[in-house]
Amino acid sequence: AELMHSWIQHIGMDGFRTLSMHLFIAFIGISFASCDAFASPVVSIDWNYCPVTRSTAPSVLVAADPEWLVGSKMHDVAVKGVSALADAGADYIRLLNFNIFPGISCARLDSRSGWNFTAMDAVMGTFMDACGNASVIVDIDTSPTWMWADAFPNDTHTCADAQSTTLPVGLRTRCPHYGDPQVPRAGNWTEIATYFKHVYDWYTVGGFTDDDTGDFHASGHNYKFKYWEILNEPNIPREHGLSPQQIVDYYDANVKLLTDPSRTERPHFAGPSLAGLHETNVDEYMIPFLDPSFHQTPNVPVDAVTFHQYSLCGNNTAEGMEVVFDHTDNNIPALTKLEGLKKRLRPGVELHLTESGILCNQPHTGCQGNDDYPCWYRTFTPVYWTASAAQWLYQFLTSATAVDLASIAQSQILGYPFQYDGLSGEWPCGSMVDWQERGDAKTPTLNAKYWVELLLLQRVGRPFSLCATAHAPSTVYAQAVHSAKGDVLVLINKKNKAFSLTVADGAGRTAFVLDESVINGAAKAVVLASDNVTLSRFAVMFVTFDAAS
Repeated sequence: AELMHSWIQHIGMDGFRTLSMHLFIAFIGISFASCDAFASPVVSIDWNYCPVTRSTAPSVLVAADPEWLVGSKMHDVAVKGVSALADAGADYIRLLNFNIFPGISCARLDSRSGWNFTAMDAVMGTFMDACGNASVIVDIDTSPTWMWADAFPNDTHTCADAQSTTLPVGLRTRCPHYGDPQVPRAGNWTEIATYFKHVYDWYTVGGFTDDDTGDFHASGHNYKFKYWEILNEPNIPREHGLSPQQIVDYYDANVKLLTDPSRTERPHFAGPSLAGLHETNVDEYMIPFLDPSFHQTPNVPVDAVTFHQYSLCGNNTAEGMEVVFDHTDNNIPALTKLEGLKKRLRPGVELHLTESGILCNQPHTGCQGNDDYPCWYRTFTPVYWTASAAQWLYQFLTSATAVDLASIAQSQILGYPFQYDGLSGEWPCGSMVDWQERGDAKTPTLNAKYWVELLLLQRVGRPFSLCATAHAPSTVYAQAVHSAKGDVLVLINKKNKAFSLTVADGAGRTAFVLDESVINGAAKAVVLASDNVTLSRFAVMFVTFDAAS
């Protein structure tokens, strides 16, 4: 009271009233500011400023697998899924016949026996039929182990089914060591490259003449491949673990035999399908591959560079899935570094991210290596599939924003755990088909990973432009996208809890939502009652600002 009395004496009563009014206004301002701090962030869009335009194609990986064979439990739904994605506009769809399943990926398992394409033809025929008019990238990666000097019985007799891990190669056995050898028995790559030349000709020009016997082997196939991909993850031990220069030499040997002047049309080549592209290994592997001076001759064609990037989970619980978005962000510097090398060394080459998504097959501790099948996760909840779908969409949009990529393929249409359908298991965390019974579904069904890619294809055309999007909170990714199919705002909740925000001019708009409540179904359509939007944990929402054409 004495302090107030001295103020009044000093400034007078009129001055005191003025000061009191200013203090009152200031207090009200602080109060409103405090309220605003708790209000929903307002996401705004400038549709007139869309500085980045891309033609990146959504794609999908089909790994040659026992479940891709007719009669397997997941076959029908997986084939229908690939076909629907192709019809919706997926492109550069990738087939991988890889070392883990040599029984369905190698046409000459025994040097003493003849050629046998029966299983490979079944895989290829179903794949090409499912892809329809979509372009394809074909990678037949598996060479006969007898063409390698350092092969030994462990490579061919430590295969597994759901009971045993000491089996020889078979149609339904997973053989993790078949690709371990590193030394070609011929002392160079010519013998192995000749094998792959015959495989390529079997599928594209109706057959081939056997160099050993002179016999012509007719296939009747005349498939058209957009790219013939050479090698698959050659920088890891189970895919031969080759050095950067060995990768280049292997690639060149294959290209040389398929670019013979007698051929009326040369294939388009892609490679090296590098595993785990990261800022720390881009220069080591990609400079030799892109730089003509490392190749046998400077004019060896490299039409497309292919590589893989996955994000690691903490575990397969909802809490363990939050980290996958940060890991996705950590992959971006490698992309920008690779694009810089491309512009400097081979400006005309295409960049294809041919495997993407999440690696979350097993706990980080307690398992005996990556092939301890009984230790793999056997169940995945609806919220896991929702978070995995959100991560892939986030990876697609952030990667395409950062770098001009020709395609981004989600990995993969098929996966399953140990003992499913009598098998040892294969990449259950990445499957776009859920093998588990959900509600009334007693057979495998397509999960959120599939439905989010279909939603992207349905709502975003190619090319598409990325428009200025402001004021999204850090927990939610927001990106406005313009294409011939209309204008959409993509929202992705990156957290394991619901989050509310405000979408400017959102009231009355139709939105398509994928969250755990959908449970292996298509995105649900809702009409926004107001600008206020609540995203459940890991939810994806497409808010339409223009009707799709």
